[in-house]
Amino acid sequence: MKTRCVFFTMVFAFSFFKGLSQRLELEAVAGPSLSYVRTGSRGPDQFSGKRLSVNAGLGLNYRLSTFYHITTGLYYEQKGAVSVDASSKTRLNYAYLTLPLQLSHRFGDIIKYQIGAGLYVSYRVSERLIIASTHRPGPYTNVNLNNGNPLDFGLAGFAALYIPMTNVVSIKISAQGNWGTVDTHSVVFDPYARYAKHSSLALLVGVNYPLR
Repeated sequence: MKTRCVFFTMVFAFSFFKGLSQRLELEAVAGPSLSYVRTGSRGPDQFSGKRLSVNAGLGLNYRLSTFYHITTGLYYEQKGAVSVDASSKTRLNYAYLTLPLQLSHRFGDIIKYQIGAGLYVSYRVSERLIIASTHRPGPYTNVNLNNGNPLDFGLAGFAALYIPMTNVVSIKISAQGNWGTVDTHSVVFDPYARYAKHSSLALLVGVNYPLR
């Protein structure tokens, strides 16, 4: 009796995970990102410049129906802001692990298009303040801050297209944006800032592979 129960449990688990995997798509993407920090400054906006960096991650599409998917993943994102004056250039460099959760709609025949919107949550893994002279090379201040709120949360959206390369593998090209709603403010960051909320837009390129 016990052997029979184990057998049927294994058959059920195999059928369940096989059915689940047939609805899943894995993605690996990377590309440039442009980010800045909204401060609501009460005085001079010290960090109004945008930071260009590189993002990368693994994505997951779960097919709900022919046209709708749940889109998520885990991404390493670099964010920040820049301040430049006559003598120095100051950069705020943040690194986050980001988990988005979005409902997306896919359409098209040979080339597929997909748009999605939802939420994201991020955890900050590092925060550095780098000050470099505009008159000589190399940083003269490189401080590991790691203060303020390490969690970020906000709205997420993307638009993507899939170009088939084989019967299975497709090239994915997407624009992915995040609009933070959480104050991650640090006093060292800017004494005039009322808050610090992140915004970013990334252009990502990679591969899509359905688990069939």
